[in-house]
Amino acid sequence: MKHLVITEGYDYIPIKESGVECLTHIEADELNEYVLSKELDTDNIIISRSEVRFINYVGYIRLSSCSIEILPKVHGNNLEHSRRVLLNLLNCTGFIKINESEISELSLLRENLLEIIGYLFTKRLTKEIKKGLYQSYVVENEHLHRIRGKIDVKKQIRNNVSKSTTVACEFDEFKTDNPLNQIFKLAMTKLLRNVQYNETQKLLLHSIVSFDEVSSRSISSHQLENINFNRNNQRFYDSYLLARLILSGSSSTFQSGLTKNLSILFKMNELFEEYIAYLTKKVTFDVTVKDRRYRLLVNEKTGYKNFLLEPDLFINKNSDKQIIIDTKWKRYDPSSSSHGVQRNDLYQMYAYLTRYERVNTVILVYPYDFNEKFKSGECLNTWHLDGNSNKKIKCYTINYENEKEALEEIKAITHLK
Repeated sequence: MKHLVITEGYDYIPIKESGVECLTHIEADELNEYVLSKELDTDNIIISRSEVRFINYVGYIRLSSCSIEILPKVHGNNLEHSRRVLLNLLNCTGFIKINESEISELSLLRENLLEIIGYLFTKRLTKEIKKGLYQSYVVENEHLHRIRGKIDVKKQIRNNVSKSTTVACEFDEFKTDNPLNQIFKLAMTKLLRNVQYNETQKLLLHSIVSFDEVSSRSISSHQLENINFNRNNQRFYDSYLLARLILSGSSSTFQSGLTKNLSILFKMNELFEEYIAYLTKKVTFDVTVKDRRYRLLVNEKTGYKNFLLEPDLFINKNSDKQIIIDTKWKRYDPSSSSHGVQRNDLYQMYAYLTRYERVNTVILVYPYDFNEKFKSGECLNTWHLDGNSNKKIKCYTINYENEKEALEEIKAITHLK
């Protein structure tokens, strides 16, 4: 099957009649139908007559005759490094839980994102299966010849009327056929049809046998998102996160039958925002994510407060030092005519500075793109309010590829004087 790899925001896929480095018109139409059916952002997945571009989306899309992998921009454009960076972002932001040792194999990083996630899921689930499948109590209702559990009074009255010799019983049965195991079985079934990595296939074929007594019923998206965890099934939580990724891009109802399309997609602006939040929480204590305490205006006729202010990060270091950080997944060029900052972003930062009385510094954080003109972590632009030089807007870029460096850069930024 044809596999295409592009860089988010930079590359494009040409659309031609035929070829191995392009989409055919039929494949482009199939992609367009999938984007519409999944209600993805058509402003950022741009499908024209001649090319396809992905902005803000990274991940994997599987069509009936080809697959597309969208990776973040990294220094040197190395695919293995780009996948490693993406996996680290997903790990730090809680989308998946993985150890460095699990992705250290170069052979695995040569595979596409679906193969990597499929392998990690299968390896982790196999490890837990060796300790035993998760079993839960399921309420059963049966007509028995002797009492088990408690009598279902209403049904027993009908038995008496019909002169049945059985007893209507309601009891708890300890079973492996529960929603969590059904999700695992569906994820394994889907992977068996869509991955080629030899080790993953071996583990899947070995592990799925343990799920013979688990039904292959359909699972709704609501059921997928609402699995309760307790001390009995907590050890399966990391496997569940990966299974949810594998299934969530398939359909609104997940079935054991073959589906021709699936995706594992993430929005880079959300990943970048949560990654900066993760780093900030490691270097300072009092951090509020998405602070919603203030609105900008009050309607004098109705009294309603309008225009919610929602800075990405509010840092309350002490009563005299409060900082707001807002992340922007955009290319930053301080030498451009607009100084690299969009007008709407400056208005937004201005609103923060005026409404938050004790905030004197609002920081815009952008991803570093290895521009030779400046370094990551250094202040690239500063403005202060006209009439108040203590209230400032500052711009920085962060090397999100290297967690250690990014952590030091965030530490320096948040300890501003």
